[in-house]
Amino acid sequence: MIRICNDKDEEILLRFLKRDSMLHTYIIADIERYRFDKPYQTIYMMENENFCEGVFLEYYNNLIFSRVRGSIEPEEISKYILPEITNIMGELEVVKKVANYLGLSDSMKANNLYAQKKFVKHFSGNLPGIRIAGMRDVDVIYDFLMSFPEFREIYAKKEMIENRIEKGEGIHVLLEKDGKLVAHGNSAVSTDETCFLGGICVVPGERGKGYAMAVVQMICNEIHKQNRIPCVFAPEEQEYTIFRRMGFEKYGKWGTIQMKGDNR
Repeated sequence: MIRICNDKDEEILLRFLKRDSMLHTYIIADIERYRFDKPYQTIYMMENENFCEGVFLEYYNNLIFSRVRGSIEPEEISKYILPEITNIMGELEVVKKVANYLGLSDSMKANNLYAQKKFVKHFSGNLPGIRIAGMRDVDVIYDFLMSFPEFREIYAKKEMIENRIEKGEGIHVLLEKDGKLVAHGNSAVSTDETCFLGGICVVPGERGKGYAMAVVQMICNEIHKQNRIPCVFAPEEQEYTIFRRMGFEKYGKWGTIQMKGDNR
């Protein structure tokens, strides 16, 4: 059975999710920060005889799935993929089953979950032009991220960037050259234990110069100061080996589907 949760369910939800706190950082953080009464968030429990077997939540235009204990029913879950949903993400095996049911296997992308449990300094991060962004940078950040097709759906809501900076929910690190933004990264969702990196990107003409590593290093420095573990989702491709070089280790797998156009 799938049902909508309220604050009375918080203890059982968090007990289930914290069995794998790194993989479930996004869901744990959203529950703890936005609770059960926000118009842009709805939390669902997959329940069997009063036991929690899985969790998923709708946050703005995202649908995020936990690991599921036991079997899942993709047909039942598909009822919650509303027209406003543009991103489906979560533990790889769950997302894979949803993608298969919807006929979207070719649209699904798989990423590894990497975590830097111990601080490893590989780059000083003191390049000229690197800094932490402020509210005045929101429009520039948004326009920069929209220039990367892979980020257009994830960062579709400009207010998500505004909230992160204004409310101290995370930081955006910018690297500028000749007055123009050339590299970006941000800390994203966090719990007491973990904090994710996101939006790591460098304009094509400036790649291979260590800019991404400098941005990642500055974000990780800030996360470790908070006694949290930096985590990131990234494919197993040559361009993402910087994470392994910086002491990140693989801890799990994550799937994503971008719902757009003919995918509906």
